Amino acid sequence: MDALASFFAIAGNPRRLRILLYLSEVEELCVSEVEELCVCDLADLTGMSNTAVSAHLNKMKLQGVLKTRRDAQMIYYSIADKRRLKHLASAFRELRQAIREK
Repeated sequence: MDALASFFAIAGNPRRLRILLYLSEVEELCVSEVEELCVCDLADLTGMSNTAVSAHLNKMKLQGVLKTRRDAQMIYYSIADKRRLKHLASAFRELRQAIREK
């Protein structure tokens, strides 16, 4: 219960939820050939500053929601355990639809 509550506390923020949405559909966005994005990609997608995105990513990484991979100076973020997101799948479908309608 504590782990689930912690996950929902992290995912409950609209900006972090949007980041999770984009990370969960990286292949569909054709931004990357792998299931990861860098801070600058996420900043472009969300319209947030690199600093704001970094702060949100750090919180999610500390909670174990995201994992990182370093390539020289770039750090790439991806979902640490996609099974955690299966509970949000229907909500993500609705979010995708709402974003497309904007």
